[in-house]
Amino acid sequence: MGHMIVGNKVLVFNGGNVEFSSCIWPESPSFNDEGLGEVPSRWKGVCMAAKDFKKSNCNRKLIGARYYETPLTPKANQSRLSKSSGSPRDSVGHGTHGFAINFSELSRKKTYPLVFAQDVAANFTPGSEARNCYPGSLDPKKVAGKIVVCAGDDPTVSRRVKKLVVEDAKAKGVIVISEVLNGVPFDSGVFAFTQVNNDAGSQILEYINSTNFLIVTSWGLDNVRKNFLNFINSLLICYIILTYLSLHNRKPTATILPTVEVPRYRPAPVVAYFSSRGPSRLTENILKPDIMAPGVSILAAMIPKNEPGSVPFGKKPSHLLSTVCIYAQERKFLPLILLLFPMNWHINAASTFNNLGKPFTNSSDYIANPHEVGVGEINPFKALNPGLVFETSTTNYLQFLCFNGYTEKTIKALSSIKFNCPKSSVEEFISNINYPSISISQLNRHEHARVIKRTVTNVGAANSTYIANVQSPPGLVVKVFPEKIIFTKGLKKASFQVSFDGKKAQKGYNFGSVTWSGERYSVRVVFGVNVE
Repeated sequence: MGHMIVGNKVLVFNGGNVEFSSCIWPESPSFNDEGLGEVPSRWKGVCMAAKDFKKSNCNRKLIGARYYETPLTPKANQSRLSKSSGSPRDSVGHGTHGFAINFSELSRKKTYPLVFAQDVAANFTPGSEARNCYPGSLDPKKVAGKIVVCAGDDPTVSRRVKKLVVEDAKAKGVIVISEVLNGVPFDSGVFAFTQVNNDAGSQILEYINSTNFLIVTSWGLDNVRKNFLNFINSLLICYIILTYLSLHNRKPTATILPTVEVPRYRPAPVVAYFSSRGPSRLTENILKPDIMAPGVSILAAMIPKNEPGSVPFGKKPSHLLSTVCIYAQERKFLPLILLLFPMNWHINAASTFNNLGKPFTNSSDYIANPHEVGVGEINPFKALNPGLVFETSTTNYLQFLCFNGYTEKTIKALSSIKFNCPKSSVEEFISNINYPSISISQLNRHEHARVIKRTVTNVGAANSTYIANVQSPPGLVVKVFPEKIIFTKGLKKASFQVSFDGKKAQKGYNFGSVTWSGERYSVRVVFGVNVE
């Protein structure tokens, strides 16, 4: 793990994920460990002390911190490295702010026991009545102070009745599982109420009955997220974080968060003026950026310092920052969810339209191109059920280093595995790395068409068919072979080739896409080709 670090860094462990960044301010309230369980026994890291950093600065949330001073980069890049301070403590604020985005103060929110109504039934009450929260079916002693989950498979008991029954039993809130009424507005007054569909409901019940770590998210979650806005004056029971709050606690709990109406800016999102654009200076054979995410005016922890002109004057524990690095921190949250799935795929689940239903624009109000938005805005809900994915291997990444000029000696130091670079290692080979987008740095219009290969893995329905649709600019001839991919139970992987002929194309970058459309999914592969 340490072999992958360059310069002076710090790492934080959170539910199985390790973060690397530029130091941290451990005293920030964002890293308070109140409400968290013990440090996982599988954690083997250390909390490295320094002159200004004690081992006691680590806790059950910030369980490890370490700095590294050995650069493992090509000599050409060593000049970029800043001198190490020899401490995990943040002196700038960048690392603290980024970590605070990923590791918010959810652990400090009030949590309540979460129970299924059938498990808190009154004596001699049939389970079918208790699960549907019939009047008189619940035991007030077992319900008081808890959040109750009520089934909705009995249409004779309305949502209002369920809510009144649970509220009368002195509960703190209620979750109603109902596929039929999900999305239909309901005014619950000031009592905490939310409603979910069967997909999400089954996973909440699984969580209640489980003693293992489980993030309660599902493909039905996207619908739930949209329908939260339909509940007037309600309080949102955020079941997304149910298990985050009890990561090492066998007793299921939940948190009630107040509903907040956020003004809707139109159009949104928009590419910020400071956002780093492509093509990449490192290599133009991988699309930059790969994806877009929020990064403007993000409020998070900051190292305390006096700021001239602040009202009131004094040290501020938090700060609003707008930077490309904030976007990178937002992206890191998604793997925390995907870690639960035993696959290694690239994110190709993204939105391509703003809240006006039109293509994204940049800060100059022009339609943004892939060198500004990549494949689009990150959509973590779609990423949980993408249909087709682009898998990569460690070898792919090591080959990238070969093609980019790293020596085998340096690569072996990074990887600690047996590996040899291909005999022919040129930068243009990078375009064939199995990425969910295509970028070609040089397409000579006087030469033959350039062919790029991609392999997709089916993680959707076993028997499914996808048909390719190409959108390309005038003059650039783009062909896909085969044009149809058929997956069966015995066939989960399929390869396809995309050829680019720029004889009649305009000079410079030409952008377009190849979209694989199936009955349920649509997978879009963006391309950028520089014609010379």
